[in-house]
Amino acid sequence: MASVASFFVSRIETLADRLLAERAGTNPDAAQLQGKVAVAAAKLAYREYRRLRDSREWRTLLGAGARVQRPLWASTSTKNPEYSDIKYVEALIGPETVTTLPLATIEAYRDHGQPAPRLTTDMPEAETVFANLNKFGIDFAALARQLETEGVAKFIASYQQLLAALSQAASA
Repeated sequence: MASVASFFVSRIETLADRLLAERAGTNPDAAQLQGKVAVAAAKLAYREYRRLRDSREWRTLLGAGARVQRPLWASTSTKNPEYSDIKYVEALIGPETVTTLPLATIEAYRDHGQPAPRLTTDMPEAETVFANLNKFGIDFAALARQLETEGVAKFIASYQQLLAALSQAASA
């Protein structure tokens, strides 16, 4: 069985940017991190994925027939009009990943994308972004928990709508 672990990029950026904008009122340096958190988080998550995938424990599981769960970059359209419309697609190109793209992002990438593996580049910058989040009082783990809770609620609502539609169709 193949599976993926979904990482909702623009949702991270949207919440992080909002928190950073709040902090920028009292500390203007916080604004320098806006637009950088989601890609940094994805790069660090990918590095952790590779570390686990290359571990002795995982090689044992592979030998027993396990399949690698690949990272899936979701929510890849930028929500902030000041950011490039292909910002996340460009930054997260790398091996063993899956990317979901809305049609508008596909068309934009076809128009002006520059394919090249970038997922493992600029790792020191990603680390610096994360180190500086704490400096501005932003707890990324809390941010991630909030997004996970909100995301699960959205998926539950969608699933319930689907079940209701199926029930209605079956009754018709």
